[in-house]
Amino acid sequence: MYQTNLKRKTSLLARLLTRSGLHPDWLKPLANNIPLLAGLLFAIIHIVFSDVTTTGILKTIIMADTSSNPNPIIIIDDDLEDIEIFKEGFKALGVPNEIMVFTDGNKFYDYISTTKQKSFFIFCDINMHRVSGFELKKKIFENEDIRLKCIPFLMLSTSGASASILEAYSLNVQGYFIKPNSISKVKELFDVVVNYWSLSQRPTWEQ
Repeated sequence: MYQTNLKRKTSLLARLLTRSGLHPDWLKPLANNIPLLAGLLFAIIHIVFSDVTTTGILKTIIMADTSSNPNPIIIIDDDLEDIEIFKEGFKALGVPNEIMVFTDGNKFYDYISTTKQKSFFIFCDINMHRVSGFELKKKIFENEDIRLKCIPFLMLSTSGASASILEAYSLNVQGYFIKPNSISKVKELFDVVVNYWSLSQRPTWEQ
């Protein structure tokens, strides 16, 4: 168990160094020095998430990498305050992708039905006034042309009720997340989502 955790920490350290522009090969001579590796990892994490990042020394480490998919990120939500927080979250992570916002699910459906523009992924709120996230996803699921665009559809909700989660996944969503209530939580969620879908493969016609 101890060795497994250490391997994971070492892997994380290598990833942090790579994303900062350094090369992890110099770690090899230290492979058997477990305490030093662990200490080095936590020291770097401390630097990354402390005020030292304002100097720009290691700021690139915490910036999400979307180079593999430069297409727009779509947000469907009618809560203007949440939209602004989401935009700030992407900006704080250094995400360069265009953020497209739709406050009406029907207008998004009209857009996605006709556009040839590819999309990175979709964040959709469930509780909206004109059309709910469930109703919108059902329309998309029933439209083969849209469905075959293979755009990851992720739902956001303030509710973690099992019934809502089950309904979402029965409509083939690719993720169900509780809406973050702070900018730090937004950044955590978006960093995971952006990096996951940057690595995930899609059908060749969507590349």
